[in-house]
This record gives sequence, C-alpha cells and structure tokens, in this order.
Amino acid sequence: MPANHPLLLRQLKRLDVDPAGPPPTAAQWPQFLARVSRAYTEADQERYLATRSQEIAAREMDDVCRRLADAQRIAGLGHWAFSTVGDAGHWSEECFRILGMPRSAPALNYRKLLKQVHRADRPLVQDRIDAALHQGEQFETEFRLLRANGEIRWVQVIGKLAEDGDGKGSRLHGTVVDVTRRKLVELRQEEIEAALRESEAHFRALVEQAADSFYVHDFEGRFIDVNQRGCDCLGFSRGELLSMSLADIDLDLTIRSVKNLLGSLSAGTAVALESRYRRKDGSIFPVEIRVGPIDIGGQRHLLALVRDVTERRELQDQLQHLAYHDPLTDLPNRAMFNRHLTHALIQGQRYNKGVAVLFIDLDRFKNINDTLGHDAGDRLLQEIARRLTTSLRGGDLVARLGGDEFVVLLEEVTDAGHVSQVARQILTALIKEFPLDGQMIHITASIGISTFPEDGIDELALMKHADVAMYRAKEAGKNNFKFYSEQMDMHFGAQLALESDLRRALERKELLLYYQPKVETQSGRITGVEALVRWQHPRLGLLAPEQFISLAEETGLIVPLTEWVLREACSQNCAWAAQGLPAMNLAVNLSALLLADENLPVNVSAMLRETGMDPGLLELEITESMVMHNTGKTMAILLGLQERGIRIAIDDFGSGYSSLSHLKQFAIDIIKIDRSFIADIPGSQIDEAIADAIITMGKNMNIVVVAEGVEIKEQVQFLRSRGCDEIQGFFFSEPLPAQDLSRLLQRNVAGVLKN
Repeated sequence: MPANHPLLLRQLKRLDVDPAGPPPTAAQWPQFLARVSRAYTEADQERYLATRSQEIAAREMDDVCRRLADAQRIAGLGHWAFSTVGDAGHWSEECFRILGMPRSAPALNYRKLLKQVHRADRPLVQDRIDAALHQGEQFETEFRLLRANGEIRWVQVIGKLAEDGDGKGSRLHGTVVDVTRRKLVELRQEEIEAALRESEAHFRALVEQAADSFYVHDFEGRFIDVNQRGCDCLGFSRGELLSMSLADIDLDLTIRSVKNLLGSLSAGTAVALESRYRRKDGSIFPVEIRVGPIDIGGQRHLLALVRDVTERRELQDQLQHLAYHDPLTDLPNRAMFNRHLTHALIQGQRYNKGVAVLFIDLDRFKNINDTLGHDAGDRLLQEIARRLTTSLRGGDLVARLGGDEFVVLLEEVTDAGHVSQVARQILTALIKEFPLDGQMIHITASIGISTFPEDGIDELALMKHADVAMYRAKEAGKNNFKFYSEQMDMHFGAQLALESDLRRALERKELLLYYQPKVETQSGRITGVEALVRWQHPRLGLLAPEQFISLAEETGLIVPLTEWVLREACSQNCAWAAQGLPAMNLAVNLSALLLADENLPVNVSAMLRETGMDPGLLELEITESMVMHNTGKTMAILLGLQERGIRIAIDDFGSGYSSLSHLKQFAIDIIKIDRSFIADIPGSQIDEAIADAIITMGKNMNIVVVAEGVEIKEQVQFLRSRGCDEIQGFFFSEPLPAQDLSRLLQRNVAGVLKN
C-alpha cells in the first residue's frame, strides 16, 4: 500500500500518527508496525463492510425502483421533473406510455411539452405552470394531450417547485395520470345530465304550451301539479287549484267511478273516459280525459290529460243535425223521417193506433224555377216549410224529401176525417199569396195519403202508396188530396209504362203532326195553321196531346218533343210552299222550359235557316203564366225572337192572371181569346162583353186577335160583327194530317170553303 493511500492516511490519523512528522525510531518500529498492521486489518474490514453495504443498498435501491416502476405502471402514475434553468428533464416510463412516446425518445422540457397540449387547454396549463414557478404554488389540473399519432388523451397533472438550500426553486416536478376513461365517463354523464335537463325544460315548455290541460293528482284526487292551460281552462289560479281536488271540478266523479278507475289503473295502463268539468264562473263544459299512473319522487300519482271538447261536440251535433235535416228548410230529411216512421209503426202495432202519411208535391213549381230562377225557388220552399210547420200539431212531423216534395207523419190517427182535416189545412195554408221578386205568387199542392194498417204495415209500402195517391191528386186537377186505393196501383203502373214508351217515341218515329187552320174572319181565307202533336202509340192507338203532354212536362221530355215539333212543322210549311200553295203563318206552342233558355232565339234562327222557312211566318205561342215570372229574362228572350222577325202570341188569353200591362211591356203580336169565353156566345152577356173588350183592346194596341173554339155559325157572325181578325175551331176544320190539310188548302184557294 503506498504511503499516501487514503485508507492508510485515515488509519494513521486514527493512531495519532502525523504522516508529515518524523518517522519512528528503530526501537519504536516493531511496535509501530504491529499497530499499523492492526489498523490496516481494521481498515480493510471497514472497507469490505462499506463495499458490501453499497452493494446491498444498490440491490435494494434497484428493487425499490422496480417496485416503484411497477406500482406506477399499475397505478398509471407517471413521475416527471423539469429544470427551470435549462432543458434537462426526467420522465418515468409511465410518462412515456401516457404520452405515447418510445422509451428511447428524449425527455421534454415543459416548454416543449406545451406544444403537446391541446390548443384549447394551453392557456390553462401555462397559467398553472407560471403560478408554480413564480409563486411556488402547487398546482393540479386536467387537460388534453395530443399523442404523436394524433390521439387525444386526458391527463391529470400535479406539480410543485422543488426548493434548493437557499430557498430558490430550480426544479419543477410532479406526477401525471391518464384519466381519459374517467373523463369520458364524466363528460358523458355531463352530456346526459345536460340533455336530461334540456329535455325536462323542453317537456315543461311543451306541457305549459300544450293545448290540453295536464293535471297531476294523488289517488285521493288532490292536485299536485297543473300546467297553465289547466288553470286557464278552469279559470282558477295555480295556487287555487293546488288547494283543491277533483271533486271540486268534476261533476261526474263519484265514489263508484273512482273505485272503477283505480281498479283499471292497477294494471299500470292509461284509461280514457268522458266527464263534465265546472269552471270557476260556474259554467260547465264537456271534457275527454286520459289518465294513467306516474311516479314522482318514488310515489305513485295520476297524470290526467284533459281536453275541452266543447267545439268538437258542437261540431258533432251540427253534423248530426245536418245528417238528419234538410240544409235549405231545416226540416227533417228523408233519413230522419224514416226513423220516425219506423218508430211510429212499432208503436202503432203495439198499442193498436193508426198512422197516416201525407205525401205533398207542389204544383207547377218547376215553372217558378225556370222563370224566376232557383234562388227565388229556394225562398219559396223555405216559406212552404214554414207554412207546413205552422199548420200542423206540435206532435206531427213534416219533412222535406227533396226538390218540391214534402211529407207529413200523423200519429195516433183515429179516423180518416181527422186526416182529411189536416190535408185541407195544409192546402189552405199553401195557397195564400206570397210576394216573390216583386210579384205575388199563388202556390198549390197535390197531396197523396196512405194510412196504417189499411194501406201497408211497413214504411216502404206506406211511402209508395202515398206517392201513388199524390199523382192521382195531380191528375184530378191539382190543389187537392186523394186517399190511396188499390185501383190506383194499376193506374200508376200504366203511367210508368206510358213514360217509358214516351221516352222511346221519338226514336221509333211514333209522333206525328196534325194541323188546324186559322181563317180570316171577313174573307174566310186560310191565313195560317197551328201545329198540334199526336202520338201513334203501338198498343193504345192515336193519343191526343192531353193524354201525354203533362207527362212530358213532368219528365222534361217536353224539350226534345217541342224541338221536334218545331223542326217538323217548319219543314212541312216549306213543303206546302213548294207545292205552290199560298204562304201561311205557322203557329207552334212553346214550353216554359224552352222559354227559359237564353239561347232560344239563336237556336230557333238556326232551325229556320236549316229548314229554309221565312222567320216572318213563324208564330210562337206562350201562355199568360209564362210571362208572369222573371219578366226581365223573359222580355230579353222574347225581344230576341222578335228582332229576328218571329212573332209572339199569347194563347188562352183571359184565363190567366196577367195584367194588361204585360201586353205593352212584351210587345205581343197576337192574342188568342180562350175558348171558355167563346163557348157561351151568343147568349152570355158576360162572355160577349169580355170577348168584345178583348177585340177592341187588340185593335187599339195594333194586336192581331184570334178567337179559339169557334164551332157554330152564330159565333162566327158575332165575331165578324165585332171585327175579330181570325177564327179557329171545328166550325171550319178539326186538326188534320198534313196530306188532308193540303187538299183543304187547295179547295180554300179555289173558293169552296163553306161560309
């Protein structure tokens, strides 16, 4: 061992030997060597022991480090340290794992580490580090780190400044933990809670703004909660309602209903029911309720959704009323009448009481619609409904079946006399004049009557038989009533068959024209003819107009029939002219339906051009009643015809209700005195005066006057003496087919017509 060996020097010092002093003497040297040897042995032992302790300490330290690393890895806890004066830094293995960096990567200092922090979190981390550096505060924060692969991890960092002996900090150290999983759970929970709060807020807003009332109450009926609609609906404040219970507002709530309700709710399902609620002001309104169980704070309550159905009930009632009432007159309709009739028949069978059905059809109502228009017709129907209602007993039922058809139901009928009395009351009430569009209208009706049980035991039979009786009343002259009899069925069946045949008559060319001449009174010269239709029926033979014209008017077949007559007659008149016979005026009766057509002047002109007939030879005959209605429209149509050269004649003059002013207003060309005023002359002073007055008026107004129904020579002499322009009747000729009339015209030209 060298003399300057540290261990030897330390041992010499321990022996109080000064290495720099004088060496030992010879006498002292053995003792000195023994002492040195002993000291060396102790030093060697000390050195050995020191070396051994270091090895043990190193192994223990390594073991501790391994356990610490394992603990950090298991706990996910990383340790780090940064120098505040340089770039030195220390990272534990767990730090590298958390950062997603390889172990061989150099440790980062805190400035470089900031670049790994999520941009949004950098200000927070910078503030915390600055506070630790400058104020010595321990910090704890959570932020997001960006791994090298772009993955984002949440970490929790706890750090503090380590102080030196002089109290200055030169090292920042702490721990880091990956809290991504926990943070995601927390964030998810926060999102869920935020969504829940938002959902609750939305639900509450919806509940508050809902059109329905929401009531929460316990099983005793005490209110727990209510929305604003529920308060507004009842007129109570929220505080008032929360101090009340269902029994205070629900009129139909009973102990029994509550028990039934609770029993239904025991299964946990909602229940729908109807009730009536009372408002604060005492008014009552219907509600629909849907109630079901709800859990609030662990306690079961009931949630009731209540809807005010007042408007819907009113609409339902209105729809129900419309379903069983006529919209124009507000009378019961056919459906409601059938229900009442069925019930009346059941009661009649049970208690042996009579029932009567009165089928009412207005007379000539179609003429009013065609002339005055449907608006006027509707107003008349409303007036008819009012009159029918006021003329009946309170227990009697009147209904409108449609159009101008009404029906009356009489219950507890004892005899036919009572039914007849009711029918007369109805006819009397209807015939009273009614002002309509500036004119006084008189309406009549035909009534058919059937009775239970004589005429039928079910509603179909009674309605059918009353309808049949009504048609017989019309055929009997209208404005009357008829009771049903079995013989009527045969007649009704015949009428149906006749209608069916009439619809095919034109196609089968079964119609033909007869012509009756009109003669100049003074000279006896035939000046014109009137075209009259006949029907050559394949089974019934030749039918006169009165046997089918009314049927044609009722069915609307009068329109094509009149058009056929007009075209056929014009063609025949042109054929006579082609034979060299003198030009003659042609008279054709015009139906009310055609007169209501605004296109009539144009259509007639087209027909005249088609047949080649001179418009000045055509005379269109209308009745007085046809010019009484809708005078403005009628005047325009008549003027349109006259402007085209066509002349207008009033047939059966004196039998209607028109005033003399109509003659001037419509510029009539011809008037034909009704045959009823000619039949009793000479002899009847009244008829003579009327005929004389009409002739005189015609001369003064420059109107051609024609007398109809002239049958005897004395009538001809009277009319000739009064200056009547033309005569028509059997005295000269009955209506003749075209060929026979041709021969008559030839004889008339030759001057052989008898005087």
